[in-house]
Amino acid sequence: MLANLEGLNLEGLNLEGLNLEGLNLEGLNLE
Repeated sequence: MLANLEGLNLEGLNLEGLNLEGLNLEGLNLE
């Protein structure tokens, strides 16, 4: 991929630290 996702080092972004649960995806009411 041109974006070179591996180069972005997703692990380094610490996705857990972003606290995805805290974003409250349910609150976005996608449905």
